[in-house]
Amino acid sequence: MTKDGFALIRDADHTEIGWWEVIPARIEIPGSADVVFGAEPGWSGAGYSIKPRTREFADPPDVDPALPRPIVPLSRRQFYEALARSQYITEAEALAAMAGVIPAPLGAAVDALAEQERFTARMLLAGGAEFRRDHPLVEIIGAAHGQSAAQIDAFFQQAAAL
Repeated sequence: MTKDGFALIRDADHTEIGWWEVIPARIEIPGSADVVFGAEPGWSGAGYSIKPRTREFADPPDVDPALPRPIVPLSRRQFYEALARSQYITEAEALAAMAGVIPAPLGAAVDALAEQERFTARMLLAGGAEFRRDHPLVEIIGAAHGQSAAQIDAFFQQAAAL
């Protein structure tokens, strides 16, 4: 693909020093203390000039829709809103969760964990800023509610769009 832009050219040898799609508001001249503000196409000074230039760029690779998309961490709001939209918790529980109250269905899953895991799980659910798909508790709590790995992945994908 080609893109139109502008190049900073060293006039002495016609070497391209920099290239931009949009000329920046401030340009530092290499090898000097000179700074140019508000340069426009055709500007010339200090042995340099700005000229229109077209650049060739590699086309982005095609993305196979059959391949799984990367699973990004969810914000606290995305996580609890997605649980409410999927009717796993109520809207009231989702709102209360934003203030640190663990929704009853998640509390029941935490209570079923081994004692040494409960505190960490409660800390995550009550105060976690983000929820990562690769956190071990996600798999454990999901499985406790009959969710397969694929279903958990789909939940994270849908929640990321909120």
